[in-house]
Amino acid sequence: MQLFPSWKIIKTYYSVYSFFTAFVFTENRDLQTKEHRKSSVYFNRHQLMKYSEQILRFPFNIYYKKGSRIKSYLDINKYEWRYKYAQCPRGDKTIFELEKDYRYDLKKIFSIEAKKDDIFTILDVLFKFRIWSNYQGIETITRLKQGHLLLFLERNLYTINFFTAGIAELVAISLFGEKEFNELFQEFYLEYIRDNEPLYEKWYRIPQIIRYRIYNHIKILNTIPKDFIPPNEDELHLI
Repeated sequence: MQLFPSWKIIKTYYSVYSFFTAFVFTENRDLQTKEHRKSSVYFNRHQLMKYSEQILRFPFNIYYKKGSRIKSYLDINKYEWRYKYAQCPRGDKTIFELEKDYRYDLKKIFSIEAKKDDIFTILDVLFKFRIWSNYQGIETITRLKQGHLLLFLERNLYTINFFTAGIAELVAISLFGEKEFNELFQEFYLEYIRDNEPLYEKWYRIPQIIRYRIYNHIKILNTIPKDFIPPNEDELHLI
């Protein structure tokens, strides 16, 4: 399956879809999710605004709805805005230009298939991307792979998944508390990472390890799991 060029696009969509659907099930356990659009439409219409206040952050809370005027979060002066995100192979685009492109993509999806009250978010973009890559864009994806440009796309998808999982973990820490979260993480760590030698050798590159170290570094978590020991020299420098 890994040889299928669009497989990582598909996996990214399902990862983000599962995250948003978990919110849906906190309110509506009867929703039939056989049709994926049902859960995304429910989230966008009934939960997006509520969760954007506490849980979802830029760029996950960017949306398009006809007639709405939304102030960009980038208007807030932040130190990190000066860096050029995902520059290669796009060229010399700033994060402000990337946000503008993304908002335009949301508006374009709306203009093609929306109903009056529809709202479109990152989940809708990934859904359309998954459908395109699965059925229409195979030749394009294959050419990207042959030209080594697919790697850049996959790194962007990794970034989306990295921060989506981070949001889920922060919610879990908030709900369960540090002790219970650490117990869950330790069970996962000891059974899945520590006892898997090829995976353990990549200790510093495992997303769950990276995020856990960040939580510990900024004092969201104050303890570390049992046997949380790296196999070799540190590759991550926290500042």
